Amino acid sequence: MCPDLPRRRSVRLPYYNYASYGWYYITICCHQFKQLFGSIESSQLRPSPLGELVSAELERSAELRKEFRLDTFVIMSNHLHMVVVIDPPQSLDQLRNTVDESGRMVLLKAPLGGQARSVSSFVGGFKASVTSAARHWTGNAELAVWNRGFHEHVVRSEPALNAIREYIANNPRKWELDRYNTARKLARSADDELDLLLAADQPPAK
Repeated sequence: MCPDLPRRRSVRLPYYNYASYGWYYITICCHQFKQLFGSIESSQLRPSPLGELVSAELERSAELRKEFRLDTFVIMSNHLHMVVVIDPPQSLDQLRNTVDESGRMVLLKAPLGGQARSVSSFVGGFKASVTSAARHWTGNAELAVWNRGFHEHVVRSEPALNAIREYIANNPRKWELDRYNTARKLARSADDELDLLLAADQPPAK
């Protein structure tokens, strides 16, 4: 049984178009935070076969979805972080975001209907591919790989992007302080400082 873990509040913005170009920081967790993807040893992930599958499927998903770029990612024992880029549209009539004088994206109301190139479609397709392959490989048609949903943050500044990249690069070395480490004994988390920075990386006040 997994102990209670800190729950991140949803950061989805009701009027933001998640099919808009830009940079997105995404976290996806294993079902019940089980360590399905391997173990952290000597500050590195020793991947399980499922962990190797997740890595291969993530890179494959990015290759198949040409409108997305995988900037950086890390796979941990029971979760993964990534930065995904949706490239700018090729024509002005596709443009849905503008940038203000401070360099931050101005959020515009999302259109109704499905968004084939949205962050949700990318993550949903990736998760489904992993689950399907894992169930086929294990012969367990009921195998649960993922928690429901995912966490995302729309990256609006270069300092935030650099901090996220640094956090991802250092994540295995700070596993003992990771909020998703169910054996963590210290009250503080390695995520606390990043959380403060991301809390400040919000849309400009109107």
